[in-house]
This record gives sequence, C-alpha cells and structure tokens, in this order.
Amino acid sequence: MALNGSHYIIMSASAGTGKDTVAKHIFHEWLAPIEKVITTTTRAPRKNNGIMEEDGVDYDFLSVDEFKARLEQWAFIEHAEYNGRFYGTPWHRVEQIIAKWKIPLSIVEVQGAANIMKSVRDRIEVLSIFLTLEPKELEARLRGRWGMTEADIQWRLAEAEKERKFIGQYDLRIENTDSRETAKIIAQITSDMIIWRTREEICKIYNVFGEVLN
Repeated sequence: MALNGSHYIIMSASAGTGKDTVAKHIFHEWLAPIEKVITTTTRAPRKNNGIMEEDGVDYDFLSVDEFKARLEQWAFIEHAEYNGRFYGTPWHRVEQIIAKWKIPLSIVEVQGAANIMKSVRDRIEVLSIFLTLEPKELEARLRGRWGMTEADIQWRLAEAEKERKFIGQYDLRIENTDSRETAKIIAQITSDMIIWRTREEICKIYNVFGEVLN
C-alpha cells in the first residue's frame, strides 16, 4: 500500500511518564481520527491496573524465534532491543490504519522513533511528540507502581535521563502533568493534521518546535 500523502504521529516518553494513560484518554474520550499502532514484542504479557494485557490488542506477543523470522521478512518499519526484549513496528498495522483514513499513532522509545522517521519521512508526514515529567515527579510515579524493585526504579530513572538528551530531535514536547489535558492537545493536533498537510504547518499552528506545551 502507498503511504505517500498520509500522516503519522510518533509519541515517545520515558517509562512512568504516563504515555499509555494518555493514549487511552485519546481513544476513549476524543473523537479524533487516530488509532494506535499495535507494537510487536517478545516480552511476556503483564497486568496493568489488575488487567492482563491481550494479544493483538495491547501488543502482538511473539517468541524471540518468531520475531527474528519476521525480521528476515522485512515485516517491521523499525525494531529495537529494550531491556533485553525486542520490539518492532509492523508495516501491516500502519497500513491497516491508513486504509481506514485514520492517522497511525506509534508509541515507541527514542531509538524506535528515530528509525521510523528515517524509514518513512521521505514519503509520509511524520509528527514526533515527546512527553516529559520533572525527574522528582517521574520518580514518585515509578515508586507508586506495584512490583517495582529499587533496582528497577534506578534503572528506569537512568534511562529517562539518557532519553531526555534526545528531546531536541522531536517536533513537539509536552509536559505531561495532566494526562487528560495532554490527550486533549494531541487529539486537537490530530484533527489539525487532517486540514494541514505538513508537520511544519502543524508546528506553526502551535508556534513551537521542540518547546514545551502545557
């Protein structure tokens, strides 16, 4: 399927910043023409707020061998290893969303975001968004997560510090102090993308390139 002339939103954030919560607000509370791209991963399903993740809904869960077989078939726009697990953005998931005249939203870490932009930006309008939190607030959220060990928390805080160095590579940066307000902003951006064709025009509307929206 040709992607030329289509739109694509990439959203990144450090673990604990609330990107999945923001996405749920976008899809459940706003009638924006946007749909999440389901990521493929080799990690096991886990519980979020007491609810077990579903295969084909939250993620496409594969074994390492299955993932590597799809890599050989060039099935992913991008792929990366994160914390010992593989993640990938499948071409067919993006194409399915565009075929429904919606904008795909990929929630990926910084390496994946860079790879997507490198792969498709010559034929599709890609807008990149980074969600941030002050370090103290991020640490408080991580400590509030069930099952997190001190080693887990410190590892994620260290990763977050590394990821913040890539913020300048994103078009828009949103301080996610209120997930519903952040969702509202992204839903409005999505609606504007239907009217305005280029990421440059979108950024002019919001008068920012890599600045904080809140």
